[in-house]
Amino acid sequence: MSIYAIADLHLAYSQNKPMDIFGDEWLGYMDKIKLNWEMIVKDNDTVLIPGDISWAMHINEALEDFMFLESMPGRKIIIKGNHDYWWDTVPKIKRFFEDNRIRSIDILHNNSYLVEDAQIFGTRGWILKNTPEFSDHDDKIYKREIERLKLSLSSMNSEVKKRIVMLHYPPISYSNKKNEFTDIMDGYGIDISIFGHIHSSNSADGYNCVIGNTEYKLVSSDHIGFKPVRILGTIA
Repeated sequence: MSIYAIADLHLAYSQNKPMDIFGDEWLGYMDKIKLNWEMIVKDNDTVLIPGDISWAMHINEALEDFMFLESMPGRKIIIKGNHDYWWDTVPKIKRFFEDNRIRSIDILHNNSYLVEDAQIFGTRGWILKNTPEFSDHDDKIYKREIERLKLSLSSMNSEVKKRIVMLHYPPISYSNKKNEFTDIMDGYGIDISIFGHIHSSNSADGYNCVIGNTEYKLVSSDHIGFKPVRILGTIA
């Protein structure tokens, strides 16, 4: 089996939300995601989806998007992104999944998941303190996300061989390669951190890097050609 990742799906099967206003690469992007996913991912694989999953405003409006994900091969582990307005409490999301027989999607929120000999941790994250517009309000959310990451990591199994953290917001920037997020991950021995949110042109080179012993990977769908990228495992 393999572990793949793809963020910022921005699914809009029930919404009129054209994405090509962000560039021609977004033309037919949902068809691209479907085709590439079915070609790459096998039923026994796991796909990590670090947020911005659906444009729906309420969870019931997201049904078509989640039915699409349910139909795709593999287990999926999701976290909340800044555009996931449909997101509700975890019990309500789980009830929605149960009512609609959505069985291949797990919610990462203050917890972790074991996938073979790897363990998956994470939280949404937030804009970093060196961001010019960072405010007192942002500071409150930032601190909360730090605590949620620690809570997720507190369930770490010492026997696992690989430790992966998924966030929606990047834990690093061009000018800030070390901060509270990276210090926490370094302290817990995180091997790989994946994240999305970034769509500006030519940004991948500044975000794909190694800090300490942790590899950082930008997996926004447009930056990886709308193809799930392999994080761990071997190709069958």
